[in-house]
Amino acid sequence: MDLGLTLLPQTANAEYFSWPRLPELMPTLYSGVITARDDALVDIDRARLESRIRLYFSGASEAEVAQVAPSLLVKNETYDPPVARRALQQRGFRPDFVVPYTANVPGSGVRVPEGRLTNRRPLLHP
Repeated sequence: MDLGLTLLPQTANAEYFSWPRLPELMPTLYSGVITARDDALVDIDRARLESRIRLYFSGASEAEVAQVAPSLLVKNETYDPPVARRALQQRGFRPDFVVPYTANVPGSGVRVPEGRLTNRRPLLHP
């Protein structure tokens, strides 16, 4: 049976074509983790991370936030810091959004997978 765009001629058992296709198994695409704001959104110490994020969500000035999380105030083509902060402050801090996260670095940490801050859709939460 023809498998399409393979590098070498291949054949497969007819049952292969009865398997679900990847888009059927994973209908939603997530871009993954963006690391542009890791200095603010990832930490091995949950208390330190929560303290930083609670300050961001509080009424603290931009200067105060810049002292502990400068990357959260850097504008780019898809991220407007004041707009994102106002929207998140209206929603309020969500401690359940601070989740353990394992990356390709030694040890593990916790992160805030918040879509407005990471330029990506939020990850699924436990």
